[in-house]
This record gives sequence, structure tokens and C-alpha cells, in this order.
Amino acid sequence: MATSIPSGPSSSPARSPSSISVINWLFTLPFTIASSLFSILILFFYPSASLGIADRSQISATSSAASQKDGDSQSRDVSGTSSPVAGSSRSRSGSLRSRKQSSAPKLPNDTGNSYDEAVKIAKNDLKLLLVYLHAPDHDDTSIFVSHTLGSQSVTNLIQNSFITFTASVRTSQGLQLANSVLDAKIFPFIAVLCVGQRNEVKIVERVQGWVSALTLSKRLEAVINANTPKLRSLLADRNSLNHSREIRSMQDEAYERSLQIDQEKARLKVQQQQEQRAELEIRLLQLKARKDTLTQWIQRVEQEKQTKSAGGGKVRLQLRLLEGERKMVLMKEDDTVRDLYARVLAEDPIVYSEKLERIQTKIDRAFNESTLPVEQIAELRSIFEQPCDTSPSMGSDGFEFTLVVPMPRQVLGDELMEKTLGEIKLSGSAIVVEENDVETDSEEESS
Repeated sequence: MATSIPSGPSSSPARSPSSISVINWLFTLPFTIASSLFSILILFFYPSASLGIADRSQISATSSAASQKDGDSQSRDVSGTSSPVAGSSRSRSGSLRSRKQSSAPKLPNDTGNSYDEAVKIAKNDLKLLLVYLHAPDHDDTSIFVSHTLGSQSVTNLIQNSFITFTASVRTSQGLQLANSVLDAKIFPFIAVLCVGQRNEVKIVERVQGWVSALTLSKRLEAVINANTPKLRSLLADRNSLNHSREIRSMQDEAYERSLQIDQEKARLKVQQQQEQRAELEIRLLQLKARKDTLTQWIQRVEQEKQTKSAGGGKVRLQLRLLEGERKMVLMKEDDTVRDLYARVLAEDPIVYSEKLERIQTKIDRAFNESTLPVEQIAELRSIFEQPCDTSPSMGSDGFEFTLVVPMPRQVLGDELMEKTLGEIKLSGSAIVVEENDVETDSEEESS
């Protein structure tokens, strides 16, 4: 008995369209919930960024449309047909924009290539320092540089109130500033630094993420209004300190000049005292020499009188004294000319005693009229009041007179003091006593 085999493929039961929609909705539900939660978090933590989403979308759309328009115009030739190099032109334009965005823009009042130098300038000038960290790989960087930092309002605000420093995070300096110094978390990033009371700089504002030009202007104006009074106060304190330093410096200079003048006066006074002392010492030495000589020879009066009374002289001399009196004296041939001077002094000791008193008076007057300090006067008195030696050491000048032989004229001066009367053959000669010109009576009276 034959068995029949059904022909044709066997069919399975098909699913309904409603069951497929439910499966798809269940599959996309977790992603929809996660996206909504993320949007809520963005709105809560970054309201300024969320407020500019529409503006940023509009700016991005405008930029894309302009770029597409430029690309279309470049891809068409004069006849209106499509150019075979249109795609390559758009590629080169995109790469050019990418290279431009990779370098940090130059803001107004830029301080150069060193962050430390910018901080130093901010401290010296007491200015707010705006630091912009450029992240060329970030999606919002191009729009932020061209539409926010490039706006006229932001540019004018920075130009009038800030000094600036820009650095790219692709450089070692910019990367170090972002990670360590300024603690940048979101880009684009702007930090505003202000000088403190202790001349330190601290961050007073951070702008993180894309913001519109209007929002950035308002935040920068708030920073200016909050910190300008502090900077003015610091400037006033610095000016006051500098003024005090200038006054102190002027006082120090005036004191130094006064001190130099006083020192110069003291030096001139010492020099004048030294000159006065030198002159006084010379004067006193002259007076003391005459005084000592007169004193020494007056002390020999008694000895000469004894020689005179003893007699035995073989040399007869006729003396004409200062007062005009003539006297005959007898002396030995071996007596020296110095002995003759002593004999003349012995013939009239009262006259020379009066001279001695006048010399002492001059010495006392010289001490009294001197302007030298008291201790120097006392020192000089102790020197010049010491007793003289017993042996005379002066020549004829010390006797206040000179012996002269008139015919033929021969002066018995210092060179003949040790010659004997026999050697120069003075026996029977007339000897004239002439007063020296060391001082006259009129000079003594005027002094």
C-alpha cells in the first residue's frame, strides 16, 4: 500500500506588527531615560552653557552653511558645471582652518610668552590678569575664539581693563598651567587673576566651557567691579609707601650732607688747630730759646764778677754798652769770645733781666690768646716751662746783642764763639755792643 508524501514546504506561524513595536520600544527605553537624565544634569550644573545651546547651534549652523556655500562656489566653474577638484578644495580649506585653530590667538595687551613674566607685570602694574588656555582639539574652541573672544565688546573690555596671557595646551607651559596652576577642567578655559594684599596672585574668576560674548562680558564686568577697589587701595598704599620711602631717602640724603658738612667743619677745625699749634710752638720755641739763653748767662754773672775781681787779665778792652756807658774790662788771652759775651752781660744784668721778664710775659700772652683746646694748652705749658740746661747752646743771637769791633769793623759772631781773645788779637780794642733786630721796644709795646 503506497504512502503519499505531502508536497511543498511547511510554513511556521507569523508574528504580528504590534508585537514588533513593543519589542523595539522596550529596547530603546533605557537609552531614552539615560539621555534625559544627562540633559537634566547639564541644565542643573552648567546653566550658562545650556542657555547658549540655541545660540551655539545657530552659530554652528551659520558657519556650516557659509562653509558649504564657499565650497559650492569654489566647486563650480564659469559654465556652471561641477568641477572635478571640488572635493579636494574643500579638504584643503578644512585642513587650513584646522591649522589656524591649533595656534593660540593673540588677545589685547598680551604680555608675551612667559606666564611668570605676565604675573610679574600684573604685580608691578596692579592690573587684572586674564589667562586663556587654548585647546585646539576641542569642538567649541573655533566658535569661542571667533565669536566670543573676537567680539567687539569683549575685545574693548579686555583692552581697557586687563593684561592678557594665552597658551596652548599642546605646549608644555600650557599643559602645566591647565593641570597644576589653574586646574582647568573644561575647555575653552579662561582664568582671571588678581594681586592680593601680600603681593600674591590668586584666581578670582574661572570661565569654563563655551559661553556667549554677552555672558563673558557680564562676568568680566563683575570681576572688574569687584576687584578694582581693591587694586586702587593697593595702588594708594603702594604710592604712600613709595612717598614715605622718597621722604626717608631725602631725609637720609640731607642727613648725609649735614654729616659731611659737620665732618668737614671738624676736619677744618682740627687742621686750623694744628696750624695754630704749629705757629704757637714756633713762637714759643723762639721765646724759650731767648729766655733760656738769657737765664743761662745771667746765672754766670757771679762767676764773671769773681773773675773780674781776681784780676790778672792781660787783655784790655773798652766796652760801649747799650745805654752808651763806657767801661774798661780786663780779660785773659785764653778767654773765648763766648766768655766776652758773658762778661758784657755781667756788666749790666738788670737790663737783661727786664728783657727776660718781657719774654716771659709774651709767652704767657701767647698761651692766653690761643684758641687751642685746654688740654693742648696745658701740654704746651708743661713742655715750655721745663728748666733749661746749665750749658748755653745758642750763638750770639741768644744774647739779644752782638759785639762789634768798629775799626776795622769786625763782627764777633757765631763762627768766632770758640776762638780765644789772643787768637783774634783783641787787646786794646774798642768793643761796641749792638742790639740785635730780633725785637724792638716798639714791637714789644704793640704786642
